[in-house]
Amino acid sequence: MLIIKIILLAMIITFVCLVIYTLVLGDVGTENIRTEVFLERSISSQECFSYFDGSRSYPNMIDYEKFKDKEGEESKILKECMNYGESREFISAKFTFVNKSNGKEIETYYNKVSYDKWLPFTFDEKYLNFNGQRYIIVRDGENEYPGKIEYSIVTPSG
Repeated sequence: MLIIKIILLAMIITFVCLVIYTLVLGDVGTENIRTEVFLERSISSQECFSYFDGSRSYPNMIDYEKFKDKEGEESKILKECMNYGESREFISAKFTFVNKSNGKEIETYYNKVSYDKWLPFTFDEKYLNFNGQRYIIVRDGENEYPGKIEYSIVTPSG
């Protein structure tokens, strides 16, 4: 009977060690989800860049007045709509708006200090850089024209 108990105990210990080993080595990959949520909220939320006509928000339609609030600096609009409190140390971003009709570019940042600090270290996977672009419609007063937003979102890995 003692031999059966020892074999059963060894099997349980092996199973627990195997589960712990796979959990430690397994990468959950929350960085992709974190950046997608940040990007969608910044483009589609009425508090952020999205055009809001008083009754509804239009996803992928950017209000030009909101985007150019602090050109080349940290965006006041993004800082207010992405209310993560004083500790914003888990994500930073640079958005570049490209006007397709005249080619003019406007840059704005979220958490600029961390973006400038983290970007040089994205080569060693300590920080991850997600780049991309979205084609959008720009609403400037009563005028609408095609545009593009290029983004670079930097976040710590893990």
